[in-house]
Amino acid sequence: MVLGLAANETINVAGTLIDRLSGEYERWQEQIGNLQNELDCLEKGSLLSAAFVTFLGSESEQVRNEILNKWKGLLNLNNFSTLEFCVMETEKLNWSNRGLPTDALSQENAMILFNTTEIPLIIDPSGRASSFLMKHLKDKQVEKVNANDSNFLIQVELAVRFGKLLLIDDKSSDI
Repeated sequence: MVLGLAANETINVAGTLIDRLSGEYERWQEQIGNLQNELDCLEKGSLLSAAFVTFLGSESEQVRNEILNKWKGLLNLNNFSTLEFCVMETEKLNWSNRGLPTDALSQENAMILFNTTEIPLIIDPSGRASSFLMKHLKDKQVEKVNANDSNFLIQVELAVRFGKLLLIDDKSSDI
């Protein structure tokens, strides 16, 4: 009799476990579908993101959006986000903690900045981008120099020679 009670209890626990796991199965199936959709868009998304970083970094927000929407239409990726594709949420949180504004344009600019091989020209009248970059790149020993400094050329030469990062600040109104 004691054995029968233990067996019944085991059967009840197993039934409860199966009921609870049925919801997990549905969730896993949904995740499989989502991953399959992402995999299907991987090549086109990579192409679109690479083109965005390569060709649209110097364009205004309006021009970027117009061209990007045209490209999305051609590739049939109308709901695609280059920012979501290229940057993980944790990286965006790190950027925010280091002072980068959370608007889409600022985050797209950071995405372009960190994924290009070009030397960027950043027009930053508020100084927020400069402050963000100094915090974000502090482990890489970035040196901030002024373009009007008498030692400017020497600092650039030393940076090139020793592989240092320079943030060149030019507050002149000649631009």
